Amino acid sequence: MPMLFVPSNFKEIQWRKLLPIFLTLTFTLITCLGIFLSSQARKNIHHNIDLIMHEQQMHMILAKTLLHKELDRLSIDLMTFSGTPVILRFFTNPQDPAFRQSVNAGLSNYVKNREDYDQAQIFDNNGRELVRVGKRDKQTVIIPPEELNTKLPDTFLDKTLKLQVRGQTSFSPIELARDKRGEIIHPFHPILHLGTPIFNRQDKKVGVFLFTYKAQQCINIFTQATTHLHDLDEPSHHNLQIVNNKGYWLLAPDKEDEWGFIRDPQRRFDHRFPEMWKTMLEQGQGQIMTADGLITFSTIPLILTKENSKESPAALKTEENKDAAPFWILINQISAKELDRLNAPARRFHLILFWIILMGTLPLLLWIALLLEKKQRDQAQLQAQEQRLTHLNLLLQTIIKLHRLIDQTKEQQELIQECCEILVTSRGYASAWIILLDKNGKVELNAYSGLLLNFDQLNEQINLGKLPPCILECNAQQGIVVIDTPAVFCAECPTAKSYPQTGVMCASLKHESCVFGYLNVLLPIDFIKNQEEKDRFSEIALDIGFGLFNLEQQEKKRQAERALCQSEERLRSITDSAQDAILMMDSQGAISYWNPAAETILGYRADEALGRNLHTLLAPLRYHAAQQQAFPEFLRSGHGNAIGKTVKLSALHKDGREIPVTLSLSSVLQNGSWHAVGILRDMTEYKLMEEQMLQSEKMTIIAGLAAGVSHEINTPLSAILQSLQVIRQSLSPDLARNQEVADHCGLDLTKVQDYFEKREINYFMDGIKDSVIKSAQIIRSLLQFSRPQKMETAPTDLVLLLNQSVELAKNDYNLKKQYDILKVEIIREYTPNLPQVSCVAIEIEEVFINLLKNAVQAMSDQPEPRPKGQIILRALRHGEMIRIEIADNGPGMDEETRLHIFDPFFTTKDIGVGTGLGLSVSYTIIVTKHGGQITVHSVPGQGATFTIDLPINKEKP
Repeated sequence: MPMLFVPSNFKEIQWRKLLPIFLTLTFTLITCLGIFLSSQARKNIHHNIDLIMHEQQMHMILAKTLLHKELDRLSIDLMTFSGTPVILRFFTNPQDPAFRQSVNAGLSNYVKNREDYDQAQIFDNNGRELVRVGKRDKQTVIIPPEELNTKLPDTFLDKTLKLQVRGQTSFSPIELARDKRGEIIHPFHPILHLGTPIFNRQDKKVGVFLFTYKAQQCINIFTQATTHLHDLDEPSHHNLQIVNNKGYWLLAPDKEDEWGFIRDPQRRFDHRFPEMWKTMLEQGQGQIMTADGLITFSTIPLILTKENSKESPAALKTEENKDAAPFWILINQISAKELDRLNAPARRFHLILFWIILMGTLPLLLWIALLLEKKQRDQAQLQAQEQRLTHLNLLLQTIIKLHRLIDQTKEQQELIQECCEILVTSRGYASAWIILLDKNGKVELNAYSGLLLNFDQLNEQINLGKLPPCILECNAQQGIVVIDTPAVFCAECPTAKSYPQTGVMCASLKHESCVFGYLNVLLPIDFIKNQEEKDRFSEIALDIGFGLFNLEQQEKKRQAERALCQSEERLRSITDSAQDAILMMDSQGAISYWNPAAETILGYRADEALGRNLHTLLAPLRYHAAQQQAFPEFLRSGHGNAIGKTVKLSALHKDGREIPVTLSLSSVLQNGSWHAVGILRDMTEYKLMEEQMLQSEKMTIIAGLAAGVSHEINTPLSAILQSLQVIRQSLSPDLARNQEVADHCGLDLTKVQDYFEKREINYFMDGIKDSVIKSAQIIRSLLQFSRPQKMETAPTDLVLLLNQSVELAKNDYNLKKQYDILKVEIIREYTPNLPQVSCVAIEIEEVFINLLKNAVQAMSDQPEPRPKGQIILRALRHGEMIRIEIADNGPGMDEETRLHIFDPFFTTKDIGVGTGLGLSVSYTIIVTKHGGQITVHSVPGQGATFTIDLPINKEKP
């Protein structure tokens, strides 16, 4: 079956292409196969090592178990013999020879039958040796009493003597046996001392019992346990070690390292392998893989209790229990060489498997290479067939992209840059550049893409008026310029180095008769001779020219739109910043425009006013009939009685009050219907100013009249008062001259006085006098009004002055008066930290008191039941003025009264109660003397508010 895919004609095989394919497949197979088999080999090796590690752990557990059993046996022997009747009887009388002989015999038999025991000893509580049985030359020897030690300087013995509980045991550190002279016996004989206290039948401690144990037996047990079960061919590769709790070797691979605490203290395991020693102390048991091999270790305490049987060496080895609880660390090491030997079969197996698979797959690889080579030849043929189609597709895609770009792009620079990039990326040109020229022939915009050198120099050359040969040729031929020898034709062009083995095509970018610039492309020589390529390039140049023309038209449209927007923005700025309200009414009578000034003047926000009927919202009812009558004519012709004129009228504020305004109307024709545009100006301030001017003129006229009248009236009043005094003096009987004339005339002046009294002539004469005096006071006020005196001004705190005025008004309380300020509630609303005002304090105080008294009297004139009197005093800053407001909740006043309230002799009080000069004098003080303003706002039934504005910094005349 595979032969079906073998080429029918081997001459068609391209061996130069086949060989790289075959080598690549072979290298890939070798790499993948090697990686796979190596990973499998590593898995097998790791598995073998895991088995070896498990086996070593089992050996270590066995060794530890056997050592535990051995130590348990020693402890049992020690406990058993220390409690035998022979020893207990001996302690009843240690000096009895029979008892001593029984003990010696028992110990001799015991030591003789236990080859691993070297010596047995009995001591009393004072450490005096009582019995010793040992071995010499494998014979049991009883030491005579005279050779026994009275007191052994032995630390282990002292520790054993301190044991006070039955069954306690003490193990000494392992050491080497010595002869009588104290020298170490060769070969080495490691020994271990065991001790326990002896108690009599009354549980009283009477002494201690010691065994000397041949410690080589423990070492042999460890060695046998770790070598008996393994099936290795070379046991020498196993390094068995025993290290005590102080880091010294008891069993070492190098015999020179053993018994370092006696022979050489520097030969210590913890000094040579500090990191490994630290790990062993922390873990107690486990395994460590090093470069030297696999190390298995376990810790065995020499004294077994429930408390220390499971503790780690780090817990056992402390300053408090390092002597009481010594331990050994058992170490079993398999060398790296042995591990390699154990893993060698797995490596050999995978290597053989690698070569078998490789040799078996080489024919397959050759067959696959033949198939791939044939596929490449087929693909080359297919590529040659598809190249034409691809070229046409690229052309179509380029045209589509250019058309899409022309539709979406809004800027000329973006358009020409994107066109160059599309021609290089989609059309396959080596490079493309576009230059757009202004009306003066200088470079306005440029763009390029692809492999093009020194393009900036070309721009500079064109700006200097030197056009490149391709552009000159385009201008001459008015069509596509094809240059198949650019190295010769374009030698003087700065970009000539960009044309090796390529051709150049250049075309003008124009629409109708307008030339915007030039397009230049580099392409292979084979394509440059293709007429279809020239036609497509010409089409592309025309498309780009149309796109540039379209952008030019769009730019003109945008400029017109920007001009319109700027015009609208200027108009909006004018209307928004205007101080007058600007309104627009559509053909339905609804408000269609409402500027910010309209919000300020009329109170309605734009969203509240837009869309609502203008006359319903703003016109008082008295204007509605005229509007309804004139509106149809306006809709028909755009004319009306108020169109093109400025009229004075009133408008409704949002709060319901009417405000005086002037309205200028004009008509606008929009979308075939007439709209009205109105400019509305608030005349409230103007009207107030006009009233004040009229009031000032009136006061000036009255002041002049008052000066003349006061002079003319004052003379007869003085004559009347003098005549009245002369009459009284002429009728007085106290004057001698009067008595003389009366006697001459036959009159009795006393009776005349009685007659005057009875006929109340004196009462009438007093009335004449009071009337003359009151008239004189009025004349003096008129004189003060007409000729105000100049007084010095000083900085004054108006808030303090207003409070003082209130207190003075309270002190002016009189039962004869019909009002009582003490019953009125005074509410103060002052802005803190107001600046002082330059004024005549006594005159301003007079104005305040006058207004307070008028407010209290007005509230008392209300019919019962009336609300509790209330006066609100306000002080605030109003621009460069300090404003004082005095508001009451009295009956208020109508518009006619408000207009004449500051006129001289105008009063709302009963005849004889007021003179009508108080407010006129106050007006003169505030306006004339201090350059301020005083106004009143009142609605009948809602009280009155007098507002005084005084300048903060009044310039001296």
